[in-house]
Amino acid sequence: MAAWRNLCALTVFLAMAGAVRAETITLDAVARGWYRSGGGDSGYCSSTSANYMAGRLTSDCTAEYRNFFVFDLTSLAGTISGATLRLNTLGVQGSGETYSLYDATTPVMTLTAGGSGQSEIFADLGTGTVYGSCSIQASEHDSYVEIPLSVEFVSAANMANDWFAIGGTLTLPQGTSDLYVFGYPGEKPLNFTQLVVTTVPEPGMLALGLSSVVCLLGSVCYRRRR
Repeated sequence: MAAWRNLCALTVFLAMAGAVRAETITLDAVARGWYRSGGGDSGYCSSTSANYMAGRLTSDCTAEYRNFFVFDLTSLAGTISGATLRLNTLGVQGSGETYSLYDATTPVMTLTAGGSGQSEIFADLGTGTVYGSCSIQASEHDSYVEIPLSVEFVSAANMANDWFAIGGTLTLPQGTSDLYVFGYPGEKPLNFTQLVVTTVPEPGMLALGLSSVVCLLGSVCYRRRR
């Protein structure tokens, strides 16, 4: 009898361990782009461009570029416990500058619409809550960089459960020389920009599943005792 009780307990434990197993999911960006300050128009963005350069470009009247990425979180089941932004560096000019990610409070439809005179959007992409940062070297030209995202991002993404935007900017020292990352991707596939998330089951779903397992095992053990 005791052996069967121990078996039941062990089976429940194994079911719990399997139920809370984390799942890793990769999401391709649904949109990406840039806004610039200078270059003859502060706050300009093309709604048809797939470029996502960040930094300074002297050939464009010393314009500064900030980028953004949009991901669809509605397909995720469970709670996000961790996330990483994976980007192709493409063209890199300069070495060791810090690229930082921020919350983007601009509504996604407004952000992706593009247009001129959007200086507020340009400012939004480089200010606010920091979601992560990394240093990108010139030797990383046309390779991949992975940026772990902060607990602040995880919290905001879990509350959103919708299309979610992230802004990015490159720290620019004084000077007028070209200094940029993610330069000139053109129409490269959107899977050059990916969000890798780890999710765990919702507590309610986990409790329901475990209660079903317990009831089933209890019935089996009871019949075995009889």
